[in-house]
Amino acid sequence: MKKFCLLLGGLCVTFAAHSAVVSVSTPSAASGDPLTYSYAGQSYGLFENITSGSIIGSNASGEELIWLGAHQSWSAQPSAITINLTNENGGSATGGVSLVLSSANVNNWDINVEAGVQLNNVFIIALDSESQTVEVNGENGAFAAGDDGLIAGVNILRSSTTSSCGYEFPSSDPSQGCDTEVTLGLEFNTAFSKVDILETMQSGSGAPLELTSFNGSYYVDNFDVGIDSVIPVPASGLLFVSAFSLLAGARSYLGKSVGSK
Repeated sequence: MKKFCLLLGGLCVTFAAHSAVVSVSTPSAASGDPLTYSYAGQSYGLFENITSGSIIGSNASGEELIWLGAHQSWSAQPSAITINLTNENGGSATGGVSLVLSSANVNNWDINVEAGVQLNNVFIIALDSESQTVEVNGENGAFAAGDDGLIAGVNILRSSTTSSCGYEFPSSDPSQGCDTEVTLGLEFNTAFSKVDILETMQSGSGAPLELTSFNGSYYVDNFDVGIDSVIPVPASGLLFVSAFSLLAGARSYLGKSVGSK
């Protein structure tokens, strides 16, 4: 966890950023390179815990936006992927978390959210028009292109675009149907325009969230996401802490001055 300490009148207020640690479950036949694995005689790239680079930013609210991408699962038919969000913050509530679920051939996302994890939004960017089923702690719903809804208190939004997705960065073989750069508006699409689908999905909701982590692979069965971020102290809280600290300092100073007379 990256920590930032702001000292106010002797009180250290701690913040955290980019705290999620993601583990991607892929076929086990690795070749000694942690960034690749082999399956059915082919080599595939693993994109895990990318938290820096041209597609990664930060959010003023401290909220994490975590990209989880896959072409398909290798053991489940029909193709389904499990996502486990675990609270690594010592039992205290985490900061806000949102997910991007992107795929070429996944139609069922099973999300398990541990107590204390503050999951706010799920953005779905998938190929083809088949409905995507999302389950959050046992509650589920189906989302066609352009649909949105609420499941277990979590906002679910699916892109109206069904010709883009992403599970690797940089994309090594766009012919497979997923090109992350096109999806994020970094390269031209088939209409010879650059459109950031993730940003478009958030239009009308204030400043769009920026990605804080990218994770993906061609084959995935599980994403295990450990979250240990803290809830940021709002600006009003910082002002209160600052004022309180100054008041405490003034009282201490006055006390010493009276005692010295």
